[in-house]
Amino acid sequence: MADFDGEALRLARTSPGPPSTRRKRRSPMTAEELASAVGATKAQILAYELGQRVPEPQRVRALASALGVHPVTLSHKKVDFGSLAELRRAYGYRSSDICAALNISAKAYRRFETSGIPPVRRPELPHEIAAFLRIPVSHVQIVVAKTPAARDQIDVVTTALARLREEFVQAEGSWIGPPAGHRDVLLLANLLNRSAGSISRLVTCVLEEERTQLLRIARYELSARFETDEGERLRAESTLDFAQRRYGRAIKVLPAKVVRFVREWLHSDAWSALAQLVDADEPVPISKLGIMKESLDRVPWPMIIRFGRSDGEEVVAITGEGANHCIQFMSWYRALYPSVRVSERAVMARARRTAFRLPLNQSESPGPAH
Repeated sequence: MADFDGEALRLARTSPGPPSTRRKRRSPMTAEELASAVGATKAQILAYELGQRVPEPQRVRALASALGVHPVTLSHKKVDFGSLAELRRAYGYRSSDICAALNISAKAYRRFETSGIPPVRRPELPHEIAAFLRIPVSHVQIVVAKTPAARDQIDVVTTALARLREEFVQAEGSWIGPPAGHRDVLLLANLLNRSAGSISRLVTCVLEEERTQLLRIARYELSARFETDEGERLRAESTLDFAQRRYGRAIKVLPAKVVRFVREWLHSDAWSALAQLVDADEPVPISKLGIMKESLDRVPWPMIIRFGRSDGEEVVAITGEGANHCIQFMSWYRALYPSVRVSERAVMARARRTAFRLPLNQSESPGPAH
């Protein structure tokens, strides 16, 4: 763990520890006391503090627990981690710890850590890692996006979408999207570790939305050019300018949005379960959802919250993260899973409401215990 900060360990040991709900503020500790608490020797503790030795991740967690601080406190990097590996090590975990806890192969985990692309049969992996580390999934996505492989993915997606846009969006005649055998669809399928058929449906939806925006812009251009009333013409020009700027911003962020979607891509069962919750104004008993418990189990924890009531009934509610996921990607899921019915009115209404929030104390969440 190269990011370990020995000076931070010394300061945490020699300063009064933070108070907790179970005990008063901890008194400063001697090197001998800390060594005894973590099963080490005084010489090892002093070597850690002087930077002569670097503790193993599990020892970092033990040191942090004994001192009553978060493992990140003992890292040189407190924020702005450059990779998921740096974040994981700062939290005091080896890759093998996460593989064992999440029951995933080392090869599959390493691929996600270096490229950000989850396994086809494990699309919820980013959410599982976030729940394991007890952090928002957005933090996982941010650090994963910083890896060279992830940046290269966005460059490739940008180039492929530009070629597809020129070939299909700007083509005259009735709309038709790229087939599964198209060279750029196959390129994206291989890059993003998804089937060509799925990528074809996704890209077709993305490009059709672009085409719709361009047709709308074309109508605004006609109004701005040929409107005889001065006031109407000025309004049309203002609307046109707004639509063009909005389209330009959407095109700029689209490649990153596509890659992010692939990282958060839900299984059809999970999407079906989440879609049923988006219209609920209060927690819903699982028995009344009309879906199998196995489908609900596939929805990542940060998107829903489940808890038991006093009558023994387990209830579930969508969280802000789950609602935002529905709002952002509803049309794309509709293209991928046409058999899953989703109420667009319910999703839009949810966008105007305050979603259920996760517990402020994440230790109350159903994430894995460490």
